[in-house]
Amino acid sequence: MPDFDILSDAFFADPYPTFAEMRRDAPCYYDTRLEAHILTRYRDVERALGGVEFSAERVDQWGKGAPDNVQDELAFFARELKRWIPFNDPPIHTRLRTRLGASFGPHNLPRIEQLTSSLVADGLDQLDPAGEVDLIRDFAYPVPSRILAALMGIPAEDIGRFKQWTVEIFTLIGAGVATEEAVRTGHRGIRAMRDYCRALIDERRARPQDDVVSALIATGTPDDPVTDDDVAGMVMTMIAAGHETTTYLIGNAIHAVMGDAHSRETVLGPGLAAEAVEEFARYDGAVFSIIRRARGDLTINGELVPQGAPVFCMLHSANRDPRVNRDPDRLDLARAKVTHVGFGAGIHKCIGSLMARAVVREAVQGLFERFPAAQPAGEVTWIRNLGLRGMATFPVRLGGA
Repeated sequence: MPDFDILSDAFFADPYPTFAEMRRDAPCYYDTRLEAHILTRYRDVERALGGVEFSAERVDQWGKGAPDNVQDELAFFARELKRWIPFNDPPIHTRLRTRLGASFGPHNLPRIEQLTSSLVADGLDQLDPAGEVDLIRDFAYPVPSRILAALMGIPAEDIGRFKQWTVEIFTLIGAGVATEEAVRTGHRGIRAMRDYCRALIDERRARPQDDVVSALIATGTPDDPVTDDDVAGMVMTMIAAGHETTTYLIGNAIHAVMGDAHSRETVLGPGLAAEAVEEFARYDGAVFSIIRRARGDLTINGELVPQGAPVFCMLHSANRDPRVNRDPDRLDLARAKVTHVGFGAGIHKCIGSLMARAVVREAVQGLFERFPAAQPAGEVTWIRNLGLRGMATFPVRLGGA
């Protein structure tokens, strides 16, 4: 069987040639460093994400390779992460997701759209039209962060702290192999975020406001009370997963459009179709992979996946599978049928995709309407992370070349 290095800098810079080889030659590839099978074909990924043969409970995977001297920090990290919705199966998942859906769902869309329109415009106003900007730092990050903070009732001055904590948490989640540094970094981030959320919950219990945190607290009943652990887990899920993924999807989408003249013309046209966001999520989405565990012995493309074994579902490879999308390596904002798992699948499909779709559409169209000649101003820096796909830096010249 061929050997693939999916932890190299070259892979993270451009994973698609490797994914094409894996889909063709080793669609269920066992990686000895990750001690896991890597799924790269769409139907296999869809099966793992949406079916009952796999479990979402996998937080111990992120401790692989951790040295003995950080086991206490690792145990704390795992314990807190187990309170997050995406890392639970029913009935815990059902209970928590139902509560979150009652507090953050379609009924929030008018408020999301109002915030999006205002804060995208404000974000664009902050950019120097004659200068060079880091599009991630100066636009793609602050816009969704401010929207989410407003919905959650978090002071604007605390946004930067959440960014730092989220980066630290995903440093361990996406490390592949848990080094001492990655464990200590992840522990620092999740402890700080947990403590902040606990203080926020105490404040909202004492003085409820018109925000998602207060709404989550109010979902408790005498027969099924909502605990501080429940609320903290849901709030941390939304904050950590929500703004980071939306940031990367905005950046990836703008980067893709800048590299394709036809797509730029489409974006500059009269109204960007809602389906365009689905194509952005398919072509270069924000979530790189999702881990699942086999509930029993399974055979996938001739390979045995034993009970309890982890599999990495490579979303970016699945979305570029020519078996389900014609000409998959081309960005096509008019694609008639967009088949993708960019927002997950099954009962774990991203609950925040409602917000992501609204924000990404407005942000991409707004940027090119304001700066139609914007161009990359240098090499981008892709993050080294198995969980997320995005740029750490994205230098852009707003006035063009």
